[in-house]
Amino acid sequence: GTWAILNDEGFGSENNRFVKLTDKHIHIMKQPYFFEDIDRWIILGQYRKETGETHIMVSYSDDDGESWTTNILEKYAPVFEVKPPHKGLRWEQYSCEPSMVRLDSGEMVMIVRTAQDYHYKYRSLDNGETWTGPERTNFHGTITMPVLHKLSDGRILFFWCNTQPLAELD
Repeated sequence: GTWAILNDEGFGSENNRFVKLTDKHIHIMKQPYFFEDIDRWIILGQYRKETGETHIMVSYSDDDGESWTTNILEKYAPVFEVKPPHKGLRWEQYSCEPSMVRLDSGEMVMIVRTAQDYHYKYRSLDNGETWTGPERTNFHGTITMPVLHKLSDGRILFFWCNTQPLAELD
């Protein structure tokens, strides 16, 4: 399973409480997001099913981490197909390494890494409880981690690697 550790006394205290987020093993979790105006914590990560598909995990808490609701997003980016200009297989990423921002409108936007030639995005209009998508973005980048950050003036900063994978074999 995947757990959060809570401690009311601060770092270094041994009075930790363990709170379960989910029975599933979630990996590549990001630093939690806290949205003060809606009093919600959100943690993103990814979950690999036994069949190999990688899905986005969204956990949220409305009580300062004492309890969590975890959703595994069933929809992921399209599976990579070998067709021109591609000459060979590449490892499949589905949707992984999510990064998220909350726009001034309240809409949440999440960008994910895929095996496609573009990053894909998900959107939430209910503070992260449900998500649309995935939809292809115009941001070219293959198998590279996207990072979104909201600046203090409301602008969105997006880091990504505008690249293609190593040469593919025929």
